[in-house]
Amino acid sequence: MNPIDATQPGAPVPSLLRNFDYLVLITAQTIAGIAGAMAIFVLPLVTLAITGSPVKAGLIGTVGGIASWLLTLPAGALVDRWNRKRAMIASVGCTLAAYGSVAVAGVLDQVTLVHLAVAAFVVSSADAFFEPAQNAAIPRVVETTQLPQAMANDQARGALAGLIGSPLGGALLAVGRFFPFIVSALALAVSWLLLFAIRRPLPAPARTERTHLVADIREGLHFIWEQAFIRAAIPIAMLVNLGVGGLLLVVNLHLYQVGVAPAAIGAIDMVAGLCAIAGSLVAGKIMQRVRLGTIVMAVLWAFALVCIPIPLTNNPFVIGALLGLAMLVNPVANAAIMSYKMAITPDRLQGRSTSAIVFLVMLMVPIAPLLGGFLLGHYGHYVAMYTFTVLVVVAAVVASFAKAIRSVPHARDWAALNPDNATESLSV
Repeated sequence: MNPIDATQPGAPVPSLLRNFDYLVLITAQTIAGIAGAMAIFVLPLVTLAITGSPVKAGLIGTVGGIASWLLTLPAGALVDRWNRKRAMIASVGCTLAAYGSVAVAGVLDQVTLVHLAVAAFVVSSADAFFEPAQNAAIPRVVETTQLPQAMANDQARGALAGLIGSPLGGALLAVGRFFPFIVSALALAVSWLLLFAIRRPLPAPARTERTHLVADIREGLHFIWEQAFIRAAIPIAMLVNLGVGGLLLVVNLHLYQVGVAPAAIGAIDMVAGLCAIAGSLVAGKIMQRVRLGTIVMAVLWAFALVCIPIPLTNNPFVIGALLGLAMLVNPVANAAIMSYKMAITPDRLQGRSTSAIVFLVMLMVPIAPLLGGFLLGHYGHYVAMYTFTVLVVVAAVVASFAKAIRSVPHARDWAALNPDNATESLSV
């Protein structure tokens, strides 16, 4: 049960602007997101500059992906045992330490490939804990009726991070190879301090009995697998993440190889980010009017269609514009999916359910950087880009024929699917 959910059916939805804890949380997330986007954008480019190898540049992303994948399930189960605020503070602190160490080593001219790989491993490990912690915290600081708008805002926050982080990282990279990591570390320090200002208690859910960690993980996986929509969406999301993630990495590395300035490469995320913010502004209203399945299929086909012409140009602004067309609707789908997941999930399973989804959806992600670097290095950018594009097209086709994707109830009916809400109604 959401402890602050006191709204009645038909009552006006309270403004999130009056929620101090929510504002602090999303501000801290936004700052950390910008810092992270800046460092993530720069990391493979710095690796490529140091080693001259696209495969090694891709390897850095693979190391991070493996760390995230390995820790996701235990992280979600542990977050459901821990104070969520402390978990977020610890996660941001570890990310700060990792990027800070790269900044210091860069100033001392002591950075190695191993150091960059370790930093990627630490950051991805910390993110594995932060994501379920912050997803579990949101339903405790906002009401159930506010979840669609809160998650739409979260999509805008993510888009803003890409809009600012990547171009800023490219601009700072032009100033100095490791200057982006210095700025990133300073921003993360601000985010870390802000998290201490959250006033609402974010304790672990009450536990009636002690259970083994493996049993907790199994329960989270079982809950997710029982949800028909999520069960159908996971393999589709795996294909999309592999396809889009690999394509974007190859695009960045290829443009860097042909001499496009890092700041111009960052413009891809800037253009796409502007479109994502525009989509986020109307996401809440769209979710109230359009079914989740329709939104998901629209996004998948948008990505499939815009990916096809991307290999034909080296103009980062054209690529950004193409991706921007898909990003107009992408925030709506992401916000709707996460709102649906949060709305139907009991509080005691929030962390585990998030981690279970991330674990399964990200199963193929560690392959994307390594595969992208290999294909680019051995077969050229056309083969590499179209290999990933085909995966996105296949995902769109599969989703179009999946009944479970089309049959999700309207957003106004999601609250009735949460067992916590049913228990609350019976106790009144």
